[in-house]
Amino acid sequence: MMKLYLIIIGALIVIQIKAQTYSGDSIAQFMLNKEYSLWQAETDSARVRLLTEKAYLYRQKEKYTFAIKEIERAVAFVDDSSFISDRWRYEALINYFLANEFEKANLILEKFYIKQARTIYKQKEYFYLRWSVFTETSQFQKCKDEMILLCDSIGGHDTILVNEIKQLAIECKQKDSKKARRMSLLPGAGSVYAGYPLKGTVSFLTDGALIGLTAFLVIDQLYITAFVSGLLPLIKFYSGNIKLAGRLVHNKNLQNDLELKKAYYQQISSVILRIDK
Repeated sequence: MMKLYLIIIGALIVIQIKAQTYSGDSIAQFMLNKEYSLWQAETDSARVRLLTEKAYLYRQKEKYTFAIKEIERAVAFVDDSSFISDRWRYEALINYFLANEFEKANLILEKFYIKQARTIYKQKEYFYLRWSVFTETSQFQKCKDEMILLCDSIGGHDTILVNEIKQLAIECKQKDSKKARRMSLLPGAGSVYAGYPLKGTVSFLTDGALIGLTAFLVIDQLYITAFVSGLLPLIKFYSGNIKLAGRLVHNKNLQNDLELKKAYYQQISSVILRIDK
């Protein structure tokens, strides 16, 4: 029985390996055929179409770097008035988005107008990509305006949803790291400014305790001990608090940015659900 079981397992492994090899060979052959057709293509539209098809397959295999290379090969052949070029733009938009290259995705969107979007079958996907790119590149006002416009255009005006979108902030609250470091001349003040009052309090008490210890040892004429046990740690903690304030401001700014983007993504999801296709 064990022998039969091992034979079955071995056969399944061989079949799987052959299937993977065949699949890999099929993809390679497909790419070679497309590249050969590209060499023979006589029009720019044909070249754009072939490169877009190659990019699509690479994306399906989650090879975004290869997909983007094919997309960028097609740039020289893109015609703004061609429907084939619109397909290329859409494929470029998806690949740049998946590769977290939001600035490049935004460049694609600059030539992808709302009227063109109406011809795209997957409008839910398109508008999600479009508004997500706006959010990731901090174009919050543009994102708000388009969401409100779409809510008005698709009928069934949702006053509550529109009002929630209007209440979204269009810029992220940012604190100044240089100001935080200057404020830290008073121990802990920079951390409090950054939004971390507990850390600021601990910094103030720690530096105060070290100052008191140093003074106490000096009064007792224990100068070496005061220098080693009080002054040196005080200098280290004091300078460290100044640097800490700058880092805390940076962290707080990142947190505020993420919270604002999260709020936008929540509204984007609500609007997307109202789109039919």
